[in-house]
Amino acid sequence: MAFDTFVPIYLFNQELFKSTEVFLNVETINIPGKISITKKKRINSAPITYCTNFADKNGEEEFMDILLSNLIK
Repeated sequence: MAFDTFVPIYLFNQELFKSTEVFLNVETINIPGKISITKKKRINSAPITYCTNFADKNGEEEFMDILLSNLIK
């Protein structure tokens, strides 16, 4: 069984991450189901928060500390 450890760490420690809001555009006519990402809201688009990096230079180390401390519990 696999676990996605990034999601709970992100949800409880959002200050560690730099993110931006983008919109998913789902094509319904020309190529149904085709998904594209844009910064502009359009018809049939849904906003998502996309993590782009750690908020500061110590973010990666803090992330690993949280991850490892929870894995050994």
